[in-house]
Amino acid sequence: MAELAGVTGVAGHAAAEPVLRLAGEIAAQFEGRPTTETAAVMADHIRQFWDPRMRKTLLAAVDAGAVHDPAVLATAELIRR
Repeated sequence: MAELAGVTGVAGHAAAEPVLRLAGEIAAQFEGRPTTETAAVMADHIRQFWDPRMRKTLLAAVDAGAVHDPAVLATAELIRR
């Protein structure tokens, strides 16, 4: 697993845990919907309401392999655009 640059949270990197929990909770609200739909709504929400540090933490966790939820992974790809 890659190191979370500048982030302490998942797997010994505490700062990422709340961000990943929140992303998972948002994704759970759309359970049963297509991943692409969930990712679009989540990316919109994250762009509008999350602090840039939270977005950076989420993306670092994805890059480190700490995220396995398909909706959260798809959301991260949309956020990067």
